[in-house]
Amino acid sequence: MELSSLTRSAGKVGVATIISRIFGYVRDILLASLFGTSMFADAFFVAFRIPNTLRRLLGENAFNGAFIPVMSDYLRSMKEPVVGLAIALAIAVLIEGIGQLGIQLPSNIFF
Repeated sequence: MELSSLTRSAGKVGVATIISRIFGYVRDILLASLFGTSMFADAFFVAFRIPNTLRRLLGENAFNGAFIPVMSDYLRSMKEPVVGLAIALAIAVLIEGIGQLGIQLPSNIFF
């Protein structure tokens, strides 16, 4: 009996997830052995906090999943300049939030 295409695809995703988790565990072991629990480890993790947050928001579709449907509704119901203003405002709020995170985060961790 042949497996369906859906079952094979789900199996591939499952195996890829398991491999990713194993590599993540190995990465954590290597980082712990390299840095330990020092100030350098804290600096390393702080340095990657903002890029990882951006990846989670933009790369993993959290932002797009909420932003694109709302903007497509605006495009259908409003005029073009209003939509351009809304997009500019959303980008400005995102940049301001990231900037505030970059300013506030190091002071909250080290002090």
